Amino acid sequence: AIFGVLAAFAILFPFRWLLKLFGFIPIPLPAILFVFITILTETAYVSSGIVENVAHTAHVGGFLAGVFLTLLFIPKRRADQKLAAEKL
Repeated sequence: AIFGVLAAFAILFPFRWLLKLFGFIPIPLPAILFVFITILTETAYVSSGIVENVAHTAHVGGFLAGVFLTLLFIPKRRADQKLAAEKL
């Protein structure tokens, strides 16, 4: 579920800043880059099988579900605002 929320956040707020820890060093990154690095890491774990006691495919699946559901239910604010402005 967390990766789904992370995907939704990156879609809705791609340029908000998040802190990514590299070792003990916090690095500020835009949300879209943060998510790209995180999902790339998870995909590498899936393909290599380095960490066996974590279900990395579930993380990737949660991410994909988050992308799909966010795009399905994304607020149509811009279209609604334009339509409301035209009615005035």
